[in-house]
Amino acid sequence: MRTQKLLGTILLFFAAICLAGCNDDDTNRWYDSMPDGGPFWAGNSVRFYYVDEQENDLIDPDDLTTLPISSEKLLDTPPAPPAGLTNNSSYNNRINSVVYNEYEGLYEFFTYAYGDSRFSEFTFYIYFEGVPVEMEIRHRYQSDKLEDMVTNELKYGSDIVWWKANGVTIYSKENPSFRRNIMVQKGADGKLTISVKE
Repeated sequence: MRTQKLLGTILLFFAAICLAGCNDDDTNRWYDSMPDGGPFWAGNSVRFYYVDEQENDLIDPDDLTTLPISSEKLLDTPPAPPAGLTNNSSYNNRINSVVYNEYEGLYEFFTYAYGDSRFSEFTFYIYFEGVPVEMEIRHRYQSDKLEDMVTNELKYGSDIVWWKANGVTIYSKENPSFRRNIMVQKGADGKLTISVKE
């Protein structure tokens, strides 16, 4: 009888230790928003190619007026061309860059994805020759903080769930890929058409 009580006490002791060791670790949980969050820029695998109707390259780093420029909001007046390139490829406070892709035979444009971790969705714009393309992004967040790619400040870890350009889905977690090549074709009427290059 004494042995059973002692054994019961020991089992109860170990059960209490095991339960105390369990905690609600939410570091691997994804959130739609972080109330104390703020603006951030996220790296991504999306690359844009600006071409005419014959698929000729429209980006020329020697002509700064041909460089696409991203903006956090829709502007009354399109942004002015950058004053120049830094590190031979980046501009717009290092948010944008253009590099020649030998495989594609075209210049590729990169922009960090804008966001604000207080919200799940964020809209920003990419201007090309004064014409804006609306970029809608849904982000999700983790409770840990990482160094922001542009400002080097600690921001909540983020992940892009989907990304649309003028309503066309150009990226989705449901269809992930190492790199997403997006064609932005300028028509004779000046309108920009978006398509995903497979």
